[in-house]
Amino acid sequence: MKVQVIIGGHVDDDADRYAARQWVAGWYAARGLMPLVCVSDSRPWAKADAYNAAVGLTDADVVVLADGDSFVAAEALQWAIGQAAEVGWAAPFSRVNRLDAQATAATLDADPATTEVPPQISLAQEVHDCLPGGGIVAMRTDLAVACGPFDPRFRGWGGEDFALGNAARTLSGNYAAQRPGPLWHLWHPPQPRTTELDEATNRLAMRYRIAKFQPEAMRHLIEEGRQSCSPSAS
Repeated sequence: MKVQVIIGGHVDDDADRYAARQWVAGWYAARGLMPLVCVSDSRPWAKADAYNAAVGLTDADVVVLADGDSFVAAEALQWAIGQAAEVGWAAPFSRVNRLDAQATAATLDADPATTEVPPQISLAQEVHDCLPGGGIVAMRTDLAVACGPFDPRFRGWGGEDFALGNAARTLSGNYAAQRPGPLWHLWHPPQPRTTELDEATNRLAMRYRIAKFQPEAMRHLIEEGRQSCSPSAS
């Protein structure tokens, strides 16, 4: 089975995001999963611009859509890849542990080849549950292509992972297999989640929620997104 890890980024990423992405890329490479780093220059940022073309061109059986500021235990990732091959999609974590700046610095100083858990877990970290679709998600490639994977109408941050989760649930016919355990999120300066303030984007996210369990409606919604960035739509 061939696996392709895809990590997205932006040309304007600050030094902290760049350092995290370099470390994370090394983490995957050390485990035999050479990542493809796709850096977008879109303004405002759209996750689709960094990931969709790469997903559409790969010949891998399974793709891992990975944020450049997060990692999980290698065993959990391999489990998710296997589950994605069997049932369509899987998440290698069930909660997000957001490391503070001190714990992140200690992690970036550690060797990614041997790091499974951050060497310093600060008491200041934030922990929260997370629904599959964001952070790190393994998907059978045909399902990822069918989902977009990301709708290009989500600009900025917020909404696109939620939409992917709803699309994958609907088109695969099942919820993601989800591995209990943490995703470690490396600290960087917070980025305004502009889409949360955008009424049109909130309506789009709600349409994804409404289309859940309705495959034809979901396919129509995804196709709308594709057409929105086609030359004829500009």
